[in-house]
Amino acid sequence: MQDRKADIVLSVTTDMKFLPLVLSFAESSSRIFGLEDRDALKLTLASEEMFAYLCRMTGEVRPVTLTMENGFYYALLRFAFDNIDFDPRAFNLTANVSPDEEGFDEMGLLIASRSVDRMSIFHNALMGTGIDLIKEKTYPEAEPWKGEEVPDREGLSYGRPDAEDLKMFVRSLAHRYDPFVYPEDLRYPGKVVDMVASGEYGVLTATDKKGRIAGGMTWRSSGASTIECYGPYVFVEEGRRDVGEGLVTALVSTVARSEAICLMNRYPTAELPPGYFEKLGTIDFILKGERRPWDFLFRELKEDPGCRVYAHAGMEEFLKTWYTRHFLAREIVPVRHEGERRNPHSVFGARFQHSQNLVVLSPLWDGADARENLARHIDVLRAEGIANILFRIDLGHGWHARLYPVIEANGFVPSIVIPYQGKADWLFFTLRD
Repeated sequence: MQDRKADIVLSVTTDMKFLPLVLSFAESSSRIFGLEDRDALKLTLASEEMFAYLCRMTGEVRPVTLTMENGFYYALLRFAFDNIDFDPRAFNLTANVSPDEEGFDEMGLLIASRSVDRMSIFHNALMGTGIDLIKEKTYPEAEPWKGEEVPDREGLSYGRPDAEDLKMFVRSLAHRYDPFVYPEDLRYPGKVVDMVASGEYGVLTATDKKGRIAGGMTWRSSGASTIECYGPYVFVEEGRRDVGEGLVTALVSTVARSEAICLMNRYPTAELPPGYFEKLGTIDFILKGERRPWDFLFRELKEDPGCRVYAHAGMEEFLKTWYTRHFLAREIVPVRHEGERRNPHSVFGARFQHSQNLVVLSPLWDGADARENLARHIDVLRAEGIANILFRIDLGHGWHARLYPVIEANGFVPSIVIPYQGKADWLFFTLRD
């Protein structure tokens, strides 16, 4: 992994006289970290709107810390602050601010959210309150490639490819496989190279004696104790299952040396040999107008130490049955709203996976309008023709679990638990037809 510690930090106060400094900081540091002009300007615009909003929200000046982090394939700009009256509702996908004075205040947040690829909100004792704005580099999509010679399936060696072989692997993948069976990141050769360089992705390939790529698998850390893998992807004509088994065996041997407790595979292929994974569950998926099963697979790498999860009464029975079936030790702590104060407005994140016609919604900020806000999200996504809408919560956060009545009222049903994602386990809900 390359050195990721060269973050750049700027500390200012909520005074508009610092705006030129904030703009210079955002533009210069994003260019240093590799964003091209167009992307750097978008992140700079987001920084302008975010800082101006914070200045308008404070009667007296407050400290704000800006941090630019180098993600190799993205730049992350963090605003951290305390004691600022902050209402992030404009970050919703469905935001439509009014022309009045309150709407004008929130317009900056709306512009900031639309200028970046991803954003998240944090609020904790260690970091205070703040916003992460992420702008990814722009990469060309893979041109599918098929070699003139078919790789041999005998005498294969397994190892980590260099940058050019990585690109060749991605192009071969685009030629051989439907985009449904691999993550959207793997559509961009240069992005995969940068993600591997950052340590976020690992790639293992099988090569014959002439150096031709016969197949490969990819993986990445997902949460503190889980590794998520994809594949195997095989590029030979005969003996495909044998090559797949060799890739899986090599991958398990590689990741078993890590600290991870479990290995997940949510993009399995037909070349995955039996006996290496157990099925966690299946999501009923719609692709090109047809229903098809989407299997989530799981393998323990180390003995499960157990952990605590939170559950609303409405989903407690589902969780107990699921954990018993998969022999996972969990302390289930009941939670519910008991009259405590809530923020007036909620925020839900939306992660699009266009090749799967899929959106995953998740809670970013709790609020009293959560039920209506979630309904608006569903309406907007349905109107855009999104066939697959999932909702995901982290069972390590009590306020996520308390949202169950909101989730259930909007037509979602609990579907599958992914162990050791986020703070604890992730629970996915699917939207009923």
